Amino acid sequence: MMSCAVEVPTWNLGQLQTELPKNVLTGSLRYEEFRPLGQGGKAEVFRCRDVTLGRDVAFKVLHYSLMESSVEQRMLVREARIMATLDHSHIPPIHDLGRDRYGRPYFTMALIQGSTLRDLMEAALAAADSADADATQLELVAHVLHAGEVLHHAHQLGVVHCDVKPENLVIGTDGKIRIIDWGLAALTVETELEEERLEDSWGRQGSPLYMSPEQVACDPMLQPATDIYSLACVLYECLTHES
Repeated sequence: MMSCAVEVPTWNLGQLQTELPKNVLTGSLRYEEFRPLGQGGKAEVFRCRDVTLGRDVAFKVLHYSLMESSVEQRMLVREARIMATLDHSHIPPIHDLGRDRYGRPYFTMALIQGSTLRDLMEAALAAADSADADATQLELVAHVLHAGEVLHHAHQLGVVHCDVKPENLVIGTDGKIRIIDWGLAALTVETELEEERLEDSWGRQGSPLYMSPEQVACDPMLQPATDIYSLACVLYECLTHES
């Protein structure tokens, strides 16, 4: 079974006692030591250092190619605000929202150390004939069930994730699952902004192997059932090792 040991930070006492400058860096200037973590079609994520607070964070920013798109700018800001409003221990907390020196919107959030559910599924497949295969599979199922509890919290607040897949389920070094990448999230209450988003984005987006029928059909009013369908696809893959 996965260890639930907590990763202890390496304390730098000198840094903790460093005097706060009179002219404190703000915006993206407070971050340095950028290292790529990942990227998608609309944004990229870096690991960087928050020099003001002295901690590493995840920094998500819009791609340069989309920096002039008002729709994509609003969507990234919207993602940050949705995550901040959901305020759940299994959803990365948002630390900062702003624009970088080029005018691109960005937000920072807690840096989650660990593995994706996809990583664990591949490891389980490789060990399918081992003595621990059953225990490993039960562990995968437990993670999926915990993800369902987090999604239920979001659904109660009127938010549908719309991109539930193994790559967006991260198990931290503490053994707890987090749901990341809320960029495609939909609201269960119809709004003019939601309609505009669908029109400007050329239909509903998502990950084809996990999209519900109504999501494929570009239904403008997605409901929690969409996430339940996607999570069921993930569960099926965990149990059968087939997508």
